[in-house]
Amino acid sequence: MILINPITAQKAASEHYMSCIDEVANRIAIAIKFYELAVDLNKKVKKINSFTQTFNVSPSSMDYFIKNYFKPKYRKKSKTQVETAGNILNSLFFQGNRDMLNITKYEAKEKITYLNSINIKTELILKGLPNELVSYTSEESKKEQQKFKKLLEFIFQYEKLGRESGKAFGKDKIWNTYELTRKLGVKVCPYCNKNWINTVFDKNKGKVTNPQLDHFFPQSEFPILRLSFYNLIPSCESCNSRIKGESFLQLNKYIHPHCEGFDPEYYFNPIPLDSKSSQGVSENYQILLEVKDSSEKFEKVLNSFNFFKIENIYKPHGDIISEIYFKRTKYGLTRIEDLLNNEMFKEMSIQESYQIVFSNYFDEKDFNSRPFSKLTKDILRSLGLF
Repeated sequence: MILINPITAQKAASEHYMSCIDEVANRIAIAIKFYELAVDLNKKVKKINSFTQTFNVSPSSMDYFIKNYFKPKYRKKSKTQVETAGNILNSLFFQGNRDMLNITKYEAKEKITYLNSINIKTELILKGLPNELVSYTSEESKKEQQKFKKLLEFIFQYEKLGRESGKAFGKDKIWNTYELTRKLGVKVCPYCNKNWINTVFDKNKGKVTNPQLDHFFPQSEFPILRLSFYNLIPSCESCNSRIKGESFLQLNKYIHPHCEGFDPEYYFNPIPLDSKSSQGVSENYQILLEVKDSSEKFEKVLNSFNFFKIENIYKPHGDIISEIYFKRTKYGLTRIEDLLNNEMFKEMSIQESYQIVFSNYFDEKDFNSRPFSKLTKDILRSLGLF
C-alpha cells in the first residue's frame, strides 16, 4: 500500500470541488424547490417563465422528478401528449393538480430537511479528508443514506465523471476521470504497487486509457460519498473489481492510500525456500510482512496486506526477487553504498546507480511511479544492504 502524494492530492481535490460544486448546489436547490412546491401546491406562483426556466432545471432533472414523483398515467402522458418533460412540471405547479403526484407532504418535508443538512456541508462532502468523511460511514448515517439513496444518486452524479464530452463536470474546461487521474499523477496502483494505471492521451489529447476509480467507502452503501474526491482511489482492475469490489474497509482497520502507506515501519521480506533461490538462480520464495517498529497501525497494515492478497499476487513474480539476489552477488554488494565504489557507477548519486542496477526508484516518494518499487527496496533492506 503506497501513500498518494498529499500535496498533489490537495491541489486536485480543490479543482475537483470547483468543477463539481455549481452543479451539485444547483441540483440541491432545484430539489428543495420541487419539494417545497409539492408541500403547498396552492401556493401561488407568478408565471413569468416556465418552471424549468425559472429554476434552471436540466432535462435529466426533469426526468428524475417525473419518473420518481408523478403517477404512472401522467408519466405516460408526458411522453405521448406533452411536447416536453418540462410541460408536465408546468402543468403541476401552475395549475396545482395534486392528483398528479405520488409523494405526500410529509415525505416532501422530510426530504427538504435532509437536503438542507447536506447543503451546508457540500464542501466537506466533495473534498473532505478521509477522517472527515468517516462520520458518514456510521450505521446511523448509512441507514439515513439508504432511505434517501435515489435522491443522493441524483445530487451526486458520479456517472458524469466517466463522460468525456461537455456533459461531464466543469464549465471552463471538462472535469472527468481522465482529468482527475492525470492531476494525481499516480502511475501504479497504490493498493498493490504491481499494475500500471497510467492516464494516457493520444497526440490530439484524445482519451486512450486511465485507472479505475475505487470508492474506498462503497457508493452502494454510502451514496452521499459517491462524488467525494478522497473517496475515489485510482486503482487497477484487479484490486478494484476483482478483490475489493463493494467491500467496506473501515478507516480505523485498513490503510487508506490518501492517509498513509506501509512505509517506513513495514516492509516485505522474501524468504528463499531453497539454496538455488538464495543465489538468485531459482524463483522459490515466501513473502512475509516484517515490522520494523511496532506501532498503532500494525493491525491496519496486516489487514490490508491480507485483504489485497499481496503475498499471493507477488508470488508469481519470483523472477524480480531472484534478479536482485543475483545482482547482489554480481556487484559484490555488502551495502548499497558499495555501488559508488564500482568503476561503472563513479560520479553517480546513490539514487542514479540504484536505478541503473535495480531498474527502480530509491526514494519512497517515487514508489507510485513504477511497479514493485517498494518490493525492490524492501528486498535490499531484508538483505541488509542499507
